Amino acid sequence: MPDFNLSRRDFLGASVAAGTLWAAGCAGVGIAAGAAQGEDAAAPTLKPLFFPVALSAGDGRHAMAKAAGFDCMVTSVDDCLCPNKSDAEFAKRLAQLRALPLPIRAANVFIPASLRITGPETHHEAILARAKIVFARAKQAGIGRIVFGSGRARQLPEGFPVKEATAQFTALLRQMGPLAQAQGVLVVPETLNRGECNFISTLPELTAIVAEVNHPAVRVNADLYHLRREKEDPRVLEAAIPWLALVEIAEVEKRTIPGVAGDDFRPFFRVLLKHRWSGMLNAECRQPTPEQTKNMFTTLSRQIRESAA
Repeated sequence: MPDFNLSRRDFLGASVAAGTLWAAGCAGVGIAAGAAQGEDAAAPTLKPLFFPVALSAGDGRHAMAKAAGFDCMVTSVDDCLCPNKSDAEFAKRLAQLRALPLPIRAANVFIPASLRITGPETHHEAILARAKIVFARAKQAGIGRIVFGSGRARQLPEGFPVKEATAQFTALLRQMGPLAQAQGVLVVPETLNRGECNFISTLPELTAIVAEVNHPAVRVNADLYHLRREKEDPRVLEAAIPWLALVEIAEVEKRTIPGVAGDDFRPFFRVLLKHRWSGMLNAECRQPTPEQTKNMFTTLSRQIRESAA
């Protein structure tokens, strides 16, 4: 993922009853955490039962996010899990994480550019060694999702066959799955638009790979920013639903938080509502102001309400 001056960056309704609650809740008010009983009834009431909402940001933004109504945060693997540092250094960081106003529930920027995922020379052994540390520390920190974008590490050299790269990426995910499952963690690969990476830029491509891997700890991240940059039809979410653990969101022109430019996410919400999806939503965008973070909930609550109508 690009640098936005941030620290960076099963889930289906399992029963008819849960699905009914999901649909009813969305038709009534909105999406994730919000006003407790006795608070201002005009404030958006956002229910974590339906899908918790995270903000990608560093430690200094947690208090603002909590005040706005976010349930949790997302930051980078290096920032919160310190895979290149000793256990003692990680223990210090873990204590800091536990003292933050909001928990971190996902981590991104998984694989550095120096470790090649695809191409004529790959570093899968070193990647898996890093992954083993990341997953074990994620369990200690209560982080359930590791977002697998890592565009520079998976960028294809000019002329390298896509079919071979797909086989390499699929093989790596197959090896990662059991390591993640052993720690109760999900690996959540995402598409990246072609302006950022030349490999796996559409959701159908990614969905096909995750379906081929077919492991319960390997799931899909549908980043609506990338989908919309690639002008993908919202209906591509349909095929991804059985594997969809995370949806990321931002407005398309300047990657602002929803509600700034007025982008319409209703076509995507209609698909999620139809399937009673209940994973996690992450606002991964340029640093918003406190007012913009609050406005996001109002905006998305209205759009979800209208999508359910």
